[in-house]
Order: sequence, then C-alpha cells, then structure tokens
Amino acid sequence: MTKIWLVLFFFVNLLWCDVGKKEEPEEVGLWSIEQVQNAINNCEEKVLGTLENLNTYEKSPRTIPAGEIHWNAKPAGGWTSGFWAGILWYVYEGTGNEKIKTEAEKFTAELKPILNQPVKSHDLGFIFNSSFGNGYRLTQNEEYKKVLLIAADSLSHLYNPAVGTILSWPAQVRKKVYYPHNTIIDNMMNLELLFLASKNSSNKVYSEMATSHADVTLLNHIRPDSTVYHVLVYDDKTGECIRKCTHQGYADNSVWAR
Repeated sequence: MTKIWLVLFFFVNLLWCDVGKKEEPEEVGLWSIEQVQNAINNCEEKVLGTLENLNTYEKSPRTIPAGEIHWNAKPAGGWTSGFWAGILWYVYEGTGNEKIKTEAEKFTAELKPILNQPVKSHDLGFIFNSSFGNGYRLTQNEEYKKVLLIAADSLSHLYNPAVGTILSWPAQVRKKVYYPHNTIIDNMMNLELLFLASKNSSNKVYSEMATSHADVTLLNHIRPDSTVYHVLVYDDKTGECIRKCTHQGYADNSVWAR
C-alpha cells in the first residue's frame, strides 16, 4: 500500500467513514496498515449501500437534502459529475472489488457525451480527471486516454495567451458580470488534466498552458498573508488584472477556502 493511500484514507476516514472507537497507535497521528484498510473497507460498505439506492447510471449522487436519507442524484454536466466515478475507482483500487470496478466503468462512460457540448467552464478537469483519469491510471485503457486528450484539448480553448490563464466562466463574460476574462482560484485544480495530456501525447503546449496559469495565479491571486481571492478579472487584451473579488464568498477581501 502506497503512502498516497495512507494519506488519502486518513482524511477520508475523518470526513466520511466512522470506523468506530479503536486503540490509539503508539505514535499519535500515525495509523497502522490495519486501521487504514479498515477505513477503506468501511468506504467500500458505504459505496455498496449507495449503489443499491441508485436506479440509473445517467445520474450521480451529489447531495442529501435536509430531512431526507437518500442521495439527490444529478445528470452528467455539473462540476461534480466525475466525483462519484472517481470515488468508485479509488475504492476499487483499495479493495480489488470487481463489482465496484464494473460500476466505475459504467458511471465513467456516462460522462463522455459532455465533450459533445460547447465548453461551459473550466470544470473539465474536475469531471474527467476524477473519472477517466483514475480509470486510465488503474486500467491503462487506451479509450480512457483518448477521452482525456479530447477533454484537455477542449479545456485548452479557454486559455488566453495575453492573460496567461484559463477562462473560468465563459457565461459570466457574456453576461459582462466578470468581463472580459475571469479566473477563479478553483481553476488550479483542473491543471492536472493538462499535465496528464502532455505526458501522454506529443503536444507539450498543454503543460505550458498549465504552468503559465499557475505562474500568473501565484503572481496575482495570493495575498501577502497567503490567503487567496476567489475571482480575478483580467483585461483580455493586455493581461492586466483589473479586479479582485468574490462570487460566492462572504466579501471580496474574505478568505476563499479552496
């Protein structure tokens, strides 16, 4: 079991899985392999329970409304669309459960049609790296790699060389709310898709875009106290940063938790 799994399931257990009270390891903060595997197994149990309550592959669980006990599932397209398939791939990796692998494949396949639509936002990294990315990492399925390269190419069309970043919300440009070029800090989490595409193709421009995006973000998005703004607005012709604000946070100068 890799160190990555130890770290991943430490946090998964804190946020999601209740494995019951156990004796503390001798060193505070360190888990034994057995405890980590118990956390993984508990996640497997939660996943299998969720699968029993889903009656279609066309929707993935997203939230549980207040007062209810079952997931409110959403069709593919939203920014969280790939997370459920990603969870299934991770649990398959930790357990070897072939049933979960089969379910991961089916939920992953449902996301492919998103690429037939106009690019609405930077969320392609969230959607496709979580699902097809983990699927490719674990199975080396060449069809998954092809989808990842198409997704990366689609994302690259949001890149503005004058600014050096990827546009986050095209719709907000059309509405002139965050006009003419907006970039949110969350966008950093989509860069891995571009690096993956460069690694698995001869087109290194994807990694160059991702590096530029990260460099410009480092220059403009982070405050002196290391907190970050939610939204930055740039002049799409000169690249000048013309506004620093929030879309969902408490205030323009409050901390955005990403």
